[in-house]
Amino acid sequence: MKQMKKLNEFIIIAVLINLFVIPAVPSFAGGAKVEQTGQTECFDKFGTVDCEGTGQDGELQKGVQLPEPRFIKMDGAVKDKLTALEWLQDANCAATIDFDPDSTGDGSMTWQNALDFVEALNNGDVNCGQNNKIQKPWRLPNIKELQSLVHYRFFAPALSNTAGTDHALEGDPFTNLQLDFYWSSTTVQWAPGSAFILRFVRGFIEGESKDYAFNLVWAVRGGK
Repeated sequence: MKQMKKLNEFIIIAVLINLFVIPAVPSFAGGAKVEQTGQTECFDKFGTVDCEGTGQDGELQKGVQLPEPRFIKMDGAVKDKLTALEWLQDANCAATIDFDPDSTGDGSMTWQNALDFVEALNNGDVNCGQNNKIQKPWRLPNIKELQSLVHYRFFAPALSNTAGTDHALEGDPFTNLQLDFYWSSTTVQWAPGSAFILRFVRGFIEGESKDYAFNLVWAVRGGK
């Protein structure tokens, strides 16, 4: 009986250690999920070609299949079913409300002012038609989050429509989307005075000085 009691005590202690002491470590045995680019055609330097045997992205179409419909319109926001991220439906609200006194009125601003804009959203000092009763704080997206929106089958903008089947149009799903660079919250590690930006005309990424006052801001919340 004494041995059984000690064994039970040992099991209880082991369980408590696992619950409260040892931190959970995520498992990557199955691999991280990467979404499809959306590209379904293949190309040579002159244009489209038959995909068979090319080994190109358009032939293989590897990755997590993009959902259809891709987006769900909400109260002042649009939810991406791929990532569960929620984006302001107005992709350039800062221009509408003329948030930045140093701006030319087109919504462009410095990196710090972009962070300040998102803080103003959360404080209720700025209204972009969003529902702040939902308890998910807005934030400046990181560069991976921005890039997750890009659909590489399309350009100008490199986004799909709400259904995920065709090119995005004004209001389907976003309004005031600009074919220009948007700030991310991600600093360029080898140049900390710069941050990564993404241009939605073609979906490409580069770095920009945080003092540059001509990039745009688009807030996001939630996600997986």
